[in-house]
Amino acid sequence: MQNGLQLKSGKSEALIIGTTAQLHAITSAVSSVAVAGVELPVANEMKVLVVVLDRRLTFENHVTMVARSCRCQMHKLSDTYATYCQRSWHRHWRAA
Repeated sequence: MQNGLQLKSGKSEALIIGTTAQLHAITSAVSSVAVAGVELPVANEMKVLVVVLDRRLTFENHVTMVARSCRCQMHKLSDTYATYCQRSWHRHWRAA
């Protein structure tokens, strides 16, 4: 490539984006794409800078992933808050 970067076929994938009809016509015939002389497999989705992109740009998997992460963080926070409240309550009543 002109900018000195190299594609590695084991680490790179191609994502074909389009409407359902366009994807149906293309993806049945295309399993890989050649870029700069390197054959890249076609993926159904890929993660780019923490955003999960799919072939129709629905962002369904991305939203699911973000919601799951939020639930995990909220669970951790609620456990931490419950522990804090419990300790504070015990300290308050022991001092009395």
